[in-house]
Amino acid sequence: VHHAGMLPKYRRLVETLAQAGLLKVVCGTDTLGVGINVPIRSVLLTSLTKYDGRRQRVLRAREFHQIAGRAGRAGYDTEGFVVVQAPEHLIENHRALLKAGDDPKKRRKVQRKGPPEGQLSYTEGTYDRLVAAPPEPLRSRMRVTHGLVLNLLDEVEGQGEAMRIVLEDNHEEAVSQSRLVVRAAQIIASLEKADVVAPVPGAEGFEVTVPVPDAAEVLDEPDEQRVAELEIEAGAAADGVDDPDVEEVTSADPLDVRGTLATAYEIVDDLQDGFALNQPLSAFALAVLDVLDETEPDYALDVVSVIEATLEDPRQVLMAQQFAARGEAVAQMKADGLEYEERLELLDDVSWPKPLQELLTDAFAIYRQSHPWVYEVDLSPKSVVREMYEHAMTFGEYVGRYQLGRAEGILLRYLSDAYRALRQTVPLGYRDDELDDVIEWLGELIRQTDSSLVDEWESLMNPADAGPEVRPETSRALSANPRALRVMVRKAMFRRVELLALQRYAALAALAGPLTEAQWREAGEDYFAEYDHLGTGADARGPAYLRIEEEPEEWVVTQILEDPDGDRDWRLTATLDLAETDAAGEPVWTRMDLGPATR
Repeated sequence: VHHAGMLPKYRRLVETLAQAGLLKVVCGTDTLGVGINVPIRSVLLTSLTKYDGRRQRVLRAREFHQIAGRAGRAGYDTEGFVVVQAPEHLIENHRALLKAGDDPKKRRKVQRKGPPEGQLSYTEGTYDRLVAAPPEPLRSRMRVTHGLVLNLLDEVEGQGEAMRIVLEDNHEEAVSQSRLVVRAAQIIASLEKADVVAPVPGAEGFEVTVPVPDAAEVLDEPDEQRVAELEIEAGAAADGVDDPDVEEVTSADPLDVRGTLATAYEIVDDLQDGFALNQPLSAFALAVLDVLDETEPDYALDVVSVIEATLEDPRQVLMAQQFAARGEAVAQMKADGLEYEERLELLDDVSWPKPLQELLTDAFAIYRQSHPWVYEVDLSPKSVVREMYEHAMTFGEYVGRYQLGRAEGILLRYLSDAYRALRQTVPLGYRDDELDDVIEWLGELIRQTDSSLVDEWESLMNPADAGPEVRPETSRALSANPRALRVMVRKAMFRRVELLALQRYAALAALAGPLTEAQWREAGEDYFAEYDHLGTGADARGPAYLRIEEEPEEWVVTQILEDPDGDRDWRLTATLDLAETDAAGEPVWTRMDLGPATR
């Protein structure tokens, strides 16, 4: 099996085995026909239609030839074979005609079936047209992004020539080249406004030769104070208080495109190595960080939510989250006695979790007024990384929670994108210890799942340090990154405290560990017989309530429970086996006990 939803390590294993001639059949999507060298003698297509993420459509000639062209092993075969399965209704019609035999009367009585209603179909004529049709011409769809501009501005020497080659010496038509030049100037102006880049006195950029407008709109970065004020005003407007000034955040000064690009720029010194804005809305995320309150307990997770809102949606993951949320909502509505029609109406408002949705939406509306080009990009609040971190979930637990077995690769790519964005987009001045812990935890979680994506990215970032390809079986030990392991341990222990506070004993037993549901229930009932509350606030999560004794072969972890009387007598004690943890790539507990220290 080979498809984009698989983890890269499994997909590459299939490719390696196929290249070695050890697989007789490979079942995959059309991605198998692009970018990899797999010897294939025969190609069987189950359909000439595909779902492209938006709609069902017939394969394009280029797609068909790309897949069919795989038939025939170079150096082994003089020809290859391509077979296309007919649609099911045509097969049934053919069987009916065969059953009728040569009797004309019986053949006339055969009821020919059509394709199911709403389903796109195809015929042998479709196949013949695809075989004869030349592949559609490739069209350049180049885009200038913040990341591209930052890469071009990374070196002052030769900067002008590099800009000229990228913006004007390409395969775009003249009209598109003009747009690229204007977009580059707009992005440079916005980066300069955000103090990300600064002009270099006396250094020259490049002379624009394609036609461009005399002036273009400046992409200003919104003023931090004004954003905060407008959030308050937007809240007032939602309450029915009119504010005539909300719309008045636009740039009045036109941008001199030629003059902007005629100057060379450099990236400011106080940004971390590898700083990048690789997502279309990375600059917006950078601007919104000023609005967050660093004194809030959830500041680090709010930064994560800002970054997640700018990433491309992992649709299968979000749909699974929404399905689970709606299932829980239906169960609650049934328990509340709501009628069927009322439940259906309320379910329309249930979606995947969207932290900071109101704040981000209001800030984005303001940002768009001075950045008109972002109207082609949508903001999408979501919570994947944040949910995994808050609930101390491993990759496998998250896949199991949402039944994502066929979308593991999609989830991993999303986590990898989030990791890169957090490391590269968030300036050091906006990071605190908790956010650094999140980044370290996320990077290690990805490596323990499948290190190939992170290893490839880091080898591109530091080519001189790139070593040999790391196979899945040689991934580094989790205990080799003690900081990430401490974060996993801390989150795993406190997750049990949170579930204990809710008296969810079945959920506690479902977590990895030696205690059964009956043992959790017995200990929990003993605690609540003594105290009527179990704290899960910021203080309970603090370092004063957690102790980790690190030994060479095991860690002994003690999570003290925050009782309302301040006795601090009850505690959850666990032993972490480092060898088993390294083998599993996640914390493995060999002993766990819940009870008072004085018993």
